Amino acid sequence: RTLIPDEEMERKLVVPFRGHISGGLQPGKKLVIVGVVDPHPDRFYIALTCGRGTSREPPPNVALELCVRFRDRQVLRRACVSGSWGDLDRAAPFFPFIRDQ
Repeated sequence: RTLIPDEEMERKLVVPFRGHISGGLQPGKKLVIVGVVDPHPDRFYIALTCGRGTSREPPPNVALELCVRFRDRQVLRRACVSGSWGDLDRAAPFFPFIRDQ
């Protein structure tokens, strides 16, 4: 089942957005993130965390951290398990993001 927010809900979303995936992210569930890239972007991040962290202590488990860097045209991916970060994955066949779109 896909949850599509209505226009009123979209206006209430703020950046950075923090939310809860009801029932957790499981096989068969899809997460779609939609937004518009600034006209002069530097980078943006998306992190799917397991549990809650604080401003001083990040969550010990990050299922996926995605960093999009426009200057380098790179999409970087990594994960953190029990506070230990895995290797940074830079491999991507193309850069899928367009400024101001």
